[in-house]
Amino acid sequence: MGRCPPGLQTSWLPPSDDEELVAYLSKEELYKRSISHDPSNWNTYNNLANCLPDGGTTTLEDGQVMTKEDLYKKSISLDGSKYYAFYNLANCVPYGGVTTLLDGSAMTKADLYVRSIALNGAYSNAYNGLGNCLDHHASVALEDGTVCSKQALYVKAIALDPGNSYAYYNLGSCIADAAAVTLEDGRILTKQDLYKRSIDLNPSYSNAYNSLGYCLAYHGETVLEDGGCYSKEQLFLLAIHLDSGNSNAYNNLGNCTADNGSVTLMNGDVMTKAALYKRSIALNAGKWYSYNNLGYCLADGEVTMLEGGEMVTKEDLFVRSIALDPSKWHGYFNLARCMAPDAQVHVPSEGRAVWKEELLKRCISLDPQNGHAYQDLANLLSARAPLRPAATVLENGAEMTKEELFVQAIEIDPQNALAYHDLAAAIPLGQTVVFPDGTVHTKESLLVRSISLNPRFSNAWNCLTYCLPNGGSVALPSGEVLTKKELCVRAVRLDAENWDAYNNLGNCLEPGETVAMEDGTVLTKEALYLRSIAAEARRPYAYHNLGMLVLAKGAGATAALDDGRVMTALELMIEAVHVDPTYSTAYITLGSCAAGSGAARVTLRSGEDVAVPDLYRRAIAADPSNCDGYYHLANTVPSGVGTTILDGEETTVEALYTTCLLLNPQHADAHYNLAYCLPQGAAVTLRGERFTKEDLYRRSVALSPDRWYAYNNLAYSVASGGTVALESGEVFTQQGLYIEALKRDATQYIVYKNLADSMDSDGSASLPLEGGCVVLTVPELYARAIELSEAATPAVADSLRADLYYNLGSCLADGETVVLSCVGPEGVGRCALYARAIHLDATRWYTYHNLALATPMGGRTSLRDGRAVSRADLCMLALEHAPPSAAPSVRKTLADSMREGDVVALPSGGAPVTREGILDTRRALMKEATALTIR
Repeated sequence: MGRCPPGLQTSWLPPSDDEELVAYLSKEELYKRSISHDPSNWNTYNNLANCLPDGGTTTLEDGQVMTKEDLYKKSISLDGSKYYAFYNLANCVPYGGVTTLLDGSAMTKADLYVRSIALNGAYSNAYNGLGNCLDHHASVALEDGTVCSKQALYVKAIALDPGNSYAYYNLGSCIADAAAVTLEDGRILTKQDLYKRSIDLNPSYSNAYNSLGYCLAYHGETVLEDGGCYSKEQLFLLAIHLDSGNSNAYNNLGNCTADNGSVTLMNGDVMTKAALYKRSIALNAGKWYSYNNLGYCLADGEVTMLEGGEMVTKEDLFVRSIALDPSKWHGYFNLARCMAPDAQVHVPSEGRAVWKEELLKRCISLDPQNGHAYQDLANLLSARAPLRPAATVLENGAEMTKEELFVQAIEIDPQNALAYHDLAAAIPLGQTVVFPDGTVHTKESLLVRSISLNPRFSNAWNCLTYCLPNGGSVALPSGEVLTKKELCVRAVRLDAENWDAYNNLGNCLEPGETVAMEDGTVLTKEALYLRSIAAEARRPYAYHNLGMLVLAKGAGATAALDDGRVMTALELMIEAVHVDPTYSTAYITLGSCAAGSGAARVTLRSGEDVAVPDLYRRAIAADPSNCDGYYHLANTVPSGVGTTILDGEETTVEALYTTCLLLNPQHADAHYNLAYCLPQGAAVTLRGERFTKEDLYRRSVALSPDRWYAYNNLAYSVASGGTVALESGEVFTQQGLYIEALKRDATQYIVYKNLADSMDSDGSASLPLEGGCVVLTVPELYARAIELSEAATPAVADSLRADLYYNLGSCLADGETVVLSCVGPEGVGRCALYARAIHLDATRWYTYHNLALATPMGGRTSLRDGRAVSRADLCMLALEHAPPSAAPSVRKTLADSMREGDVVALPSGGAPVTREGILDTRRALMKEATALTIR
């Protein structure tokens, strides 16, 4: 039997003749037998309770069933002056719980410890237990009126019993990591010192090893009072070895284990980081941080099995972490990080589905100093479509833009290199950001700051290239001056898997150009795009850019990818939209690539067959701010014809070009094409400014002075003999504009034709051709136009070529010839030129008529089909196609070509007529035409 405290009555023992019976009774049965003989002994009830496990019950010999707690209450009811009973009963009551004594008084756990102290002010354990009842900064009044803080209670417990290991442990747990405490004996101990003292007094106390390990920095070590040196990991291993049910020790050991690493326990078991967190959960499913930590070490979308067999996702674990303690920011933050920008997730503590944005706001509300939460919220706003608002309202009512959120993240942590990088990525070139200290930062300066904080941050080097033009350079704080190419090379050296850096470096090179990497490898533009794809095959940009490169090589060109695929330009564009169906530019290039090859439709990787205009519509749907989607869709629609856009919205070609210009007022070709499809005299309004056809051509010239066709069409809209003033202030005649067009591209046949058309037949023009100034007459201009049109690819329309031969023939004198290399070395006269015009377009009456006039009386001319025709034959052919207004002049030529007595059968039918009859008919037709004119 256990002894009673000094001065207390001993429990009843059986008579000596029952010694054999006593030998067979357990301690618990002995106390019960004692109670049955003396039910008034408080100590026997107290001792019997001490024999029971927490929550246990026992049946007395009289049949009464009593719990551990009931026994302590009975003990108190028999003698309320005994501190032991109050202390022991307090240990049975849960934290925050209340129990009712047999006299009807209600007492909390803390009340019971206070009463124990009142009954015995020297009892160390009671002070320690009372300290455990208090919140971190709480205090309690003792029955003598003394007010004690949590810390003071532990200090008192140590003063009363310097060997109380639990008091040292608990005192360590209630002070800050870097704090120290002065004991009543004058000793000054740090948090670590207190844990070490607890271990020294109780070397088997698992929690002390665990908490001491938690105090150490990663890779830190400490020396215990026994002289042993232990690392953070070793302390957790010892904690687990001493108590395999210590869930916190498993959790903390998981925290100091590498992501893909494992650790061997002292019993030989090998456990991964995730397995340690799972064991922690299995031992105590009520700890929020174990679920949070397990979720953090899983990959996005990964599913894992807990020790109980339950399958959970990363998201499930964070949701459960929040449910266990909604006051902790960690679960909200980590759950938001594994969600798509516009995703929702059901959070039981909220009772509804919650947006990613709301989770980040709640995180900020719970921890306003969490710079990463501000940063992630800012990045979320940046990821939104450009037409959506880039500001949000926090839970405290403050409205913040994405720029303000990034700045706040930097204010919280000025060493956050990633925040500077992300802020730079979120603002366009030319925009500045003002920090609270008044400093003004550009996109470039933010990235330079990011690099200075973390010179090994590959993405910052890469993003800095976006601030520079090709050939540009930047000076770094280190004194280095690096070109755009060198920045890309540095980014790749720091991260050989940085796909965007390879892609950007490829964009820096001209076709055929190479770059030497820092390891000595020499790469072409194409090789860089291939490396980008190999590093990240799910990004569309390198597929697109490689496709553009292959397209430039010509029909039949391909590229061989590292994975063995051999792809054409069209296939590369299809792959780009497959890996990212939201990449607007790829749809546009795919449409242009297909149209350029003559294809009207494209089959995507999904098997869907899509018309070229629909590819442009998808580009608009993917990014309504991409002006090129509207521009290319407009190019597929004839002028004056309606079409549809997003969701079947009706629009016109003019409206599409107008939308393009509203999005990008600097789009020179959109100005040109809008002018081209406007009727003469019409006008449009852009951003409040009225533009005529001529104004649009002038703006196109101003925006892109190297475009020959803008000068050509502007000239075409100028009246003969008129002038036009460009936005630069220069004034040009119609002919001067055609000459400017030829300065920019001397291979365009249409400009030679238009220039010749604008001049008198005996005129000439001085052109900057062939390295000097060449003077060309009108026939020479037409001749050059013919030479270029015959060699053009794709072929020029027959009707346009017919015009050229006809016009050249019309400006030659009788007997005059011109040499055309496309025809042969011999000179070509008027008749041969008209004959070629007829061969190209046999429906023009005036070509036949002019050929008739050029054919000598009584002579014949050979057509390209082999027929030899007379002057009269040609007039008859002209009459077949001539309008009524032209018939009189043709009939006169026909009559002039006939001799007395000749008769012909006119195309209009009827009996053959003589020369005189033709002349009479001509006079009648002229009278009729005159009468119609008078009326």
